[in-house]
Amino acid sequence: MAMTFIRRFTKALADYSLALVFVIACFPFFVVATLIIKSFSRGPLLYVQDRIGFNGLRFQIFKFRTMTVGAEETGSGSVTVRSDPRIFFGAGFLRRTKIDELPQLFNVLNGTMSLVGPRPTVDEDYQRMSDEQRRRFLVKPGLTGLAQVRGNTALSWPERIEHDCWYVDHQSTWLDFSILLRTVLLLVTVQADSHPPSGDEWAGSRGNDSPSEPVRPAA
Repeated sequence: MAMTFIRRFTKALADYSLALVFVIACFPFFVVATLIIKSFSRGPLLYVQDRIGFNGLRFQIFKFRTMTVGAEETGSGSVTVRSDPRIFFGAGFLRRTKIDELPQLFNVLNGTMSLVGPRPTVDEDYQRMSDEQRRRFLVKPGLTGLAQVRGNTALSWPERIEHDCWYVDHQSTWLDFSILLRTVLLLVTVQADSHPPSGDEWAGSRGNDSPSEPVRPAA
């Protein structure tokens, strides 16, 4: 579904306003992340990586670094699996609570991301997608999305893409609000797991939610 001018304007306004509020409100978590990273690992505070976003354009995503320097050259590459030995002490807490993702609020502020949308991907995954699957890039990538509240990395890549394309076709302010609310609930209950069971996220099928039904906010 093509975004109307009003939809684009209201989504951009909501993204910028809420991201600014979240940056201020989450300042203590920025401090916690800084202390953990600088106390237990040598290297930069932030992890910066090229990702593919809106209309297939490349941009740089920001995260708090949670793996040892040079970790991408070993193990499962850029994919982090459960109990990954490359995650340094204390960083597992940052990943479980999603504090490591907070710097992406600045991606929202600079216009390269939205609060809600398909998660940005690396070029390797982009190249594996069909033209139909690449419809997920018709909207800006998000901090969270429909696939993330429907199973996240417990789903295979094809399953996540199916949810992403469903979101593109049915996007609305109400759907965005529902996804944000569901995300908050997952974070509060520490259920927002983002570790795939294996390094090959294109294989297997572990999902149990159909994308044919919109996400509903929990009571």
